[in-house]
Amino acid sequence: CTDGQNGHEIYAEDGAILNQKPAKAKQGTDILVESLFYNTPARLKYVKSLYTELGKITDIVNRMAMSHPDVRFTLVSDGKVLIKTNGSGRTNEVMAEIYGMKVAKDLVHITGDTSDYHLEGYVAKPEHSRSNRHYISIFINGRY
Repeated sequence: CTDGQNGHEIYAEDGAILNQKPAKAKQGTDILVESLFYNTPARLKYVKSLYTELGKITDIVNRMAMSHPDVRFTLVSDGKVLIKTNGSGRTNEVMAEIYGMKVAKDLVHITGDTSDYHLEGYVAKPEHSRSNRHYISIFINGRY
C-alpha cells in the first residue's frame, strides 16, 4: 500500500476474522499478537517459560532482519522495544542492532562470485568467537 491508501484493518480471534475494514495506513505491515494461548491450555503447557518463548521469537525476528535488511523490523514486548531496525538496506546497521556496535565494527565482510553463484557474508574476528553455534546464521536466497 502507499501511504494513506489501500490499508486494511483486520481483527481475528480463534482463527476467524471478526471484523475487516478499510483503513488509512503507512506503507508496510504491522502485526500485533496478544494473548496467543489464552484459550488453548493444551498448547500452553508446552511453553517452557515466557522468557524462553520470547527468546525464540527474538531469534526469529533477528534472523529475518539480517536476511532482509531493506525491511524495517520492530519487536516490542510489554511496552519495551527489544529490536528496532530502520530498513535502510545496510546489513551492517542491522548487525549493530543485533550484536552491538563493537561486534558490528569488527565484522569482516566477505564476498565472492562465480558464474553459478554470488556469496556474501560477515565473519567475526576471533575475539568475538563463541563456544557454540547459536550465533551462526546462514541464509540462502533470503531464507535461513
